[in-house]
Amino acid sequence: MKNVFIGILLCTVLLVSCGNPEGNDERDSRKELILATIGSTQTLQRQVFDFNQSNTDYYITINDYFGSRDANMSHTDYEGRMDDARLRLDADIVASGMKKGKTPLDIIVLPSYLDYFRYAKKGYFEDLSKYLNEDNYISVFDAIKLDGELYGIFPYFSIIAILMRDIPRDSDLFDTLISLQEKANYSILGGAGRSEDLGFWMLFFLDEFIDWENRECEFKNPRFITIANMLKIRPAGSIPDLWNEFVEKHESMMEAIKDNPFFIPVLIDSIYAVQGNKNIYGRDAVYTGFPGNENMLPVLIDEIYAIPRNSKNKKIAWEFISGLIDEEYQMKNAQEYPGFPEIPVLLEAIELTISNSQNDENTFVEWSHWIGDPQFNVSFVEPDIPEIFRSLLEKEWLIYQGDEMMFQIISEEMEFYFNDAKTLDQVIEILNNRVGLYLKENM
Repeated sequence: MKNVFIGILLCTVLLVSCGNPEGNDERDSRKELILATIGSTQTLQRQVFDFNQSNTDYYITINDYFGSRDANMSHTDYEGRMDDARLRLDADIVASGMKKGKTPLDIIVLPSYLDYFRYAKKGYFEDLSKYLNEDNYISVFDAIKLDGELYGIFPYFSIIAILMRDIPRDSDLFDTLISLQEKANYSILGGAGRSEDLGFWMLFFLDEFIDWENRECEFKNPRFITIANMLKIRPAGSIPDLWNEFVEKHESMMEAIKDNPFFIPVLIDSIYAVQGNKNIYGRDAVYTGFPGNENMLPVLIDEIYAIPRNSKNKKIAWEFISGLIDEEYQMKNAQEYPGFPEIPVLLEAIELTISNSQNDENTFVEWSHWIGDPQFNVSFVEPDIPEIFRSLLEKEWLIYQGDEMMFQIISEEMEFYFNDAKTLDQVIEILNNRVGLYLKENM
């Protein structure tokens, strides 16, 4: 599976500006490194601030391509500025990779919605495997390797797993899910309505309609037609965005799936999420991998840190990036922040989080059971949970790169069919044209 897709991913980025560190006189005597990103988070700003405070020879300037966000900015203005930021960052990455940039970039913090592999394949990034002793880390970096080479690093990650009950995996999964859904009066995928269900079906089976290698698509496929016709007769629904709406939806869903089959994608961002899922879905629910490979789980990464191949400051850029995955930083976070809302990459830090979850019965962790959902509380991890958590971390890895634009195209066009404004054949023809053009221009 080349890409993993889900329409409901909420790529929420804290967009705040970050200036250079104070102390202009001192800074003028040091060498500047340029870090390029879109939407510099407070965490990133803190990391850069700490580096600038401690290094006497270099300092890092954050070039935030989005800039500061006005609290009164309209959604239209936000989307326009975001599109512009993406285009400018993309152009500068390409220019830097081709030695055409006026100000070569030294560090790139690549948001998840930009295609890391497109840049890596073109050779724009430095291979970081020669700097890294991978024996100290979980094998999750395999998710972003290309021909055995590692062109980026991430300090934390989450995974998307499937939690299921009474779904046989020894038969054709698609036919099984369709058959169960046609008989059920609830969403066996846990969706809040047609749109969210469409996103989940695309998450599992989009690869059957898209040839990623050749950047082609074909939606006139019997399985896509089956999905479309099945969803057309289901309630439109909506994705809840208020707490009372979420609780109502959640209680309704849990009542519907009680003792019934389900196949629901869940977010695992800590050992506490495994306990929380057990509390919610019951002890008889089991984890499995994604359709096509039961031993494979998508990795959800907020940002990938990369070093442009043509940077003249690779050594010091690596000093900054490696500080985010070294023992001191990862162990400190694991110790001080129980249930830190992402999984560390350092093996020792993972074991520390597991150990702490067993030793402290008073730990009170806020935990979200799916992307964008409000949070529940988990205060105790049962003795059998560490083994389940470790088994999830022993899977094979695939990078998750949510593509909001592709989902938007599919969702927009399918609404015309759902609302009887166009025939399915008309919608499929449009999808083939729009998605096909998008693949050629962006993949």
